[in-house]
Amino acid sequence: MFSAYKKFWTRYADFSGRSSRSDYWWVVLCNFLITLPFSLIALFGFLIPLFSEVYYAGLYDYEPDFSGAMAGAGFAAFIMFLLAIYGLATIVPNLAITVRRLRDAGFHWAFIFLTVGPSIASFIPVLNILAALVSLPCGIALIVLLCQSSKPVQQVTGNPYGQQVGQPGFQGQQFGQAQQPVQNQQFAQPGFQGQQQPTQNQQFGQVQQPAQ
Repeated sequence: MFSAYKKFWTRYADFSGRSSRSDYWWVVLCNFLITLPFSLIALFGFLIPLFSEVYYAGLYDYEPDFSGAMAGAGFAAFIMFLLAIYGLATIVPNLAITVRRLRDAGFHWAFIFLTVGPSIASFIPVLNILAALVSLPCGIALIVLLCQSSKPVQQVTGNPYGQQVGQPGFQGQQFGQAQQPVQNQQFAQPGFQGQQQPTQNQQFGQVQQPAQ
């Protein structure tokens, strides 16, 4: 878990490569464990003083004093400010690890817009209602894609450009190179079995005597 969270920060803006399923979900768990306790502290730090003051004021019939609740609200605002800074700091690495996980699962990186698209559309006054309707099914669809197992890398078939190309009848011959003639090749002609062609050392114009 700690090694996966370390890679989450060391590969801060690395949108290339792949990330395994375990690396992705360990990071999700770490971010959840970090933000959940602080969110609960901020929430109950404001609600507990508020409800306790209202309860005792109604029990003993006195004017409630909300100074404790205001102090809790200030503390909660400070915690939420720290969480907002952490959330902004993790936007880029979260996008990067999601892209790497989609690539590792065999999907295109553009599926990340299943959540990014509704999030951006929610700030547009006309499209915010549509974004609210499609955000849940799009989020579920992205989670299903991210839960898929790793797919092997597709192997590139064929010879790369510039290497030798093996053609039928020209084994080992380089593309574009003329084929060299075969030296000292004997040819069997019809009616002259066993007769050889004139050799290189035979004088020009001399007729070869037939074999007895």
